[in-house]
Amino acid sequence: MKILHITTLDLTAYVFLLPLFETLKKENWEVELACTETNWTEKIRQKGFNVIPIYIDRKINLLKDFISFKLLFDLIKTGNYNIVHTHTSKAGFIGRLAAFKAKTSLILHTCHGLAADSANNIFLRKLYFWLEKIAAKKSNHIIAVSDDLKKDLIKHSIVSADKVTTIHNGIDLQKFKIDKPKELIKKELNLPNNAPIIGIIGRIEKQKGHIYFIKAASKILKKFPEAIFIIVGTGYLKQRLENLVKKLGLERNIYFLGYRENIPEILSILDIFVYPSLWEGFGMGVLEAMASGVPIAASSTGGILDLIQHNHEGLLVPKGEFKQLALAILELLSNPQKAQTLASNAKIKAINNFSQGELLKKYLELYKELIFKNLKV
Repeated sequence: MKILHITTLDLTAYVFLLPLFETLKKENWEVELACTETNWTEKIRQKGFNVIPIYIDRKINLLKDFISFKLLFDLIKTGNYNIVHTHTSKAGFIGRLAAFKAKTSLILHTCHGLAADSANNIFLRKLYFWLEKIAAKKSNHIIAVSDDLKKDLIKHSIVSADKVTTIHNGIDLQKFKIDKPKELIKKELNLPNNAPIIGIIGRIEKQKGHIYFIKAASKILKKFPEAIFIIVGTGYLKQRLENLVKKLGLERNIYFLGYRENIPEILSILDIFVYPSLWEGFGMGVLEAMASGVPIAASSTGGILDLIQHNHEGLLVPKGEFKQLALAILELLSNPQKAQTLASNAKIKAINNFSQGELLKKYLELYKELIFKNLKV
């Protein structure tokens, strides 16, 4: 069995798809990847997978999009793939159209989130929904990473209920068992040892709500002036956020740590993990914090609702409300016993429901079911 995965960026494949690739390889599947090549492509190749670099622009650009479509069509037409499986909105649209034109027998798409959620106006939102519907018609099946996302796909008539399956993301729980002393990790990051540390981890983009994290920090520091806030990640809004921190006079308390690969270690030193997303297909950062046993304050939106029940695994606040976010963080800081109870509940839920092994098992079962159905047609 030969399968081509298509995603916009190689980083997506490296972070989310490698375990699936390795599982399929053990099942004697031939796995290839087409994506935009950046720093992660070589790391994927080192794992033994063929990566075909095809540039896919994240924004709408008719000329570039046509070139990407033509390259993908030529690749699929000559590659003799049994399955084409696309990921992310842009690669999902172009890739499914190319696979359909190339008459691929089985076309799948994993929906990690709807592009319409990022639209700045009603026209764009309607356009994105229309494009999603076109691509869905070229698909045999769609996988949603959360029940909330599955409901949205059905609600907006993008796909019928019989053509969509929820498969939650999963993680390797062993990676979040950290034996390294917290004092040593803090020292390596140049963080004070005794202050409470509140952190946000993720791409520094509008979606992730960093601005609300910083505004909430300004409120919290009035009651906990020794608190430290760390921002882990990179993105196009970093400079704007640094300027905001200076404007608010918070340079001594807010640290920009940049991109880091030792996320489990960083999570292990946090007193509170904050996830103030404006929209979220799933919320992998929340799941990682759950597995780490860190108290969580997050937005009540999207796939986060599959992970956190308010006042049971964490505290949820309305998206875009930094004052309520600050109150939630203050509640966790002021009530350490409650914070630890919520964190313990969250860790148990992560272990019982969101293991990487369960994710991989469900994907294999779905592949085999769809292959069998396809043979019967």
